[in-house]
Amino acid sequence: MLMLFSSLLQIKAHPSVAAHMLYDLDSVNKTPTTESTLLIIDIAGCDMEEKKDEEDSTLNEGEAEISIAHARRLVQSGVQASDIGIITPYAAQVVFLKMLKCNHDKLKYGDLYC
Repeated sequence: MLMLFSSLLQIKAHPSVAAHMLYDLDSVNKTPTTESTLLIIDIAGCDMEEKKDEEDSTLNEGEAEISIAHARRLVQSGVQASDIGIITPYAAQVVFLKMLKCNHDKLKYGDLYC
């Protein structure tokens, strides 16, 4: 299930930037990928099971693949890879995300932060 929260959240920002959108940047095209302020993807019931690595850190390969796919769409829309961050509290997930990043040409040489 894909949830777009741009109209449901009250985001507090300085008035000079409160209405800025990602697609307002010169190099970024307005696409469905760049229109939402916040993207949350609910993977419950999608057969994307969590695993534990040898150090008992959590990893979800499906979740990581979805995150990298979204980052690729952002880059294709003109967002610089160095402006994209994927946040996870799990060390194993970070390692897997970095491995996936290296497998995607558009992200390989960019500074996508995981």
